[in-house]
Amino acid sequence: MKKLKALLAVLVLLCSAPVFADDFDWSQCWCNYGAGIESGDMLLSVDGGIPWTFFDAYNAGGWAIPYVLADFEIACPIWKLPFSFGGYAGYGYKFYKSYEKKYSHSMFVTGASVSYHVMMPPKQLDLYTGLKTGVTFDISNSYSAGRHIDFDFGYTIGGSWYFTDTFGVNAELGFPMNRIGVVFQF
Repeated sequence: MKKLKALLAVLVLLCSAPVFADDFDWSQCWCNYGAGIESGDMLLSVDGGIPWTFFDAYNAGGWAIPYVLADFEIACPIWKLPFSFGGYAGYGYKFYKSYEKKYSHSMFVTGASVSYHVMMPPKQLDLYTGLKTGVTFDISNSYSAGRHIDFDFGYTIGGSWYFTDTFGVNAELGFPMNRIGVVFQF
């Protein structure tokens, strides 16, 4: 159901694009960054992230603090295709009880990302899709399954809306986590 809602939101956005398209050159949308991003620009996003396993703690009668993430990417086109490459790091916390035992998990996540950007008619909008691969380290003293490391690999789709040339908001859906926050362009 969540995937259907996300797909519907993307379709509404794409169908509303002609409202913003005065003299937009549709033949070039696949080979240009959106929101004025150019080759060599650096993108730093600071987000709150909710992993797909976030609600496991609530199901076990506990609570969780969403991840705080920092994602850094550099716009680096390959041929004419607008790619960005970078990495991310973050921290999260979960607490829950299971059969009269309490578990607390402090988790550190880090990884690499590659994104493909698409320029759409609103000049402030940057749409992207990408791949992320990373590692989640459980750095707490108590763990239930005996594992301290989980490997993540996922696909994301997201967008950034820039209010100025250097500041905007960011939202991203996908695995290993959904994110929302702010983005800076340097």
